[in-house]
Amino acid sequence: MTRRLLPLLLALTLPLHAALNDAPDFSDPVENTRYQHLIQNIRCPTCQNSNIAESNAPLARQLREQVAARIRDGESDADINRWLQERYGDFIHYDPPLKSQTLLLWGGAPAAMLIALALWLAGRRRKTVARLTEEEKQQLQQWIEEAS
Repeated sequence: MTRRLLPLLLALTLPLHAALNDAPDFSDPVENTRYQHLIQNIRCPTCQNSNIAESNAPLARQLREQVAARIRDGESDADINRWLQERYGDFIHYDPPLKSQTLLLWGGAPAAMLIALALWLAGRRRKTVARLTEEEKQQLQQWIEEAS
């Protein structure tokens, strides 16, 4: 069992190892913290389901290098994020800004859930009424009239 598990664990850790090997050396720990925070929050345009810190795609490596170079050049996080957004669009961030083009991203899931809930409740009500036979409906109507 362990003979099969060990190669699997090694295969899973290789991309992380490769990503850590190309990490830049910053003399200032604040710059290193900024770098780590930025690359954790930038979506890989190639992989789409991971950030550029975890991805071993060539584009992710290039983006890590660009982010490091821009930090060394003294650019702020906002400047770096703005550059990435202009180049790759709102999808590059896991938390896209709220604007007219991203309203569907922000409101689509809650709206779909509300519509599904409304349809489920409407279907449930219809099924409840449809289950009564004509005789049961008359008996129910008679009980309502007697109660009032």
